[in-house]
Amino acid sequence: MTEEIHGTLYNVALAHLAQNGYTASMSKKLYFGNLPFTTTAADLTKLVKPFAEVISARIGLDKKTYKSRGFGFVEVPDEAAQSVITALNGTQFHGRSLTVNESQPHPPPSPRRSRREPLDDPDR
Repeated sequence: MTEEIHGTLYNVALAHLAQNGYTASMSKKLYFGNLPFTTTAADLTKLVKPFAEVISARIGLDKKTYKSRGFGFVEVPDEAAQSVITALNGTQFHGRSLTVNESQPHPPPSPRRSRREPLDDPDR
């Protein structure tokens, strides 16, 4: 019974999205490097908009100061990703040469050793 309700809600949500012009197509996240530290997500959106629909854009921020770290990510439809990379990689943006490529997934964090765990080396 619960699966039936969840399935129905899922189908209703998909139908609603389709009515409003959204499709279930895949998207790709692109990495933008060597950005000026004054660049905003809106600036990135304006930069990419002539080449592809922008699904989302964000700037990498320092965790403590919340200042830009000089890179960002833009999510675009799968079929437009390569054209954005070709058009913008190596171009000048506010006096800096951009690096644009497909974003790579983050490696999982390494497990942390407890202070109480003994070291692997018995001679220590």
